[in-house]
Amino acid sequence: MPDRDEIDIATFDHRALTLDQINELKSAAFRRAHEAREDYLRSVARGISALLRGLWATPGRIWVRYRAYRHWRNDVSALRRMSDSTLKDIGLTRLDVEALACRRRS
Repeated sequence: MPDRDEIDIATFDHRALTLDQINELKSAAFRRAHEAREDYLRSVARGISALLRGLWATPGRIWVRYRAYRHWRNDVSALRRMSDSTLKDIGLTRLDVEALACRRRS
């Protein structure tokens, strides 16, 4: 009996087979079809799983970015409230604070 990938349907003569060989061939064909179906279903399940993982992670990434933006906005607001002499003590000018604010917005 030929292996699973050696059957050439164009040259295959099924009339020369015994009943046991025909049944074995049918079983092999069903087994191969079942394996192909299982492979397909596994690949679909992997694709759905990857999609769901991505969708599940998106709100978390958005929340992390939003929190970073809020911290940045609070820091810029605190720098804007400082006096010029306080800013000079930490090595900044009012223009540096405004440049920082404009750079983040764009």
